[in-house]
Amino acid sequence: MIVDLFLPELCGQEVILRVRKELLETRIVVFTGATDTSVLMNALRCDPDGLVHKSEPLKVLLAALRVVSAGGRFFSPKLNQYINHFEFGAVQALSAGR
Repeated sequence: MIVDLFLPELCGQEVILRVRKELLETRIVVFTGATDTSVLMNALRCDPDGLVHKSEPLKVLLAALRVVSAGGRFFSPKLNQYINHFEFGAVQALSAGR
């Protein structure tokens, strides 16, 4: 599933939490234009399988979808700068080249 953090009816974090409860096997990639640290931290607390910034080339989103669908985790290069500042032991920041 690809989800944005800013949606008209619900926030993306709420969508992720609901999907995690009801569709346990669903893999989730957040595709966002957000750069606000608090928004990204809240998104990470929802434990998405991937996070890609909308300003990145399409090939980065496609790489994320391949990695996540194969069971891995993927965080785009642009968002690594934000993710690396968070203290989430289980979250591993990956670049598109890995």
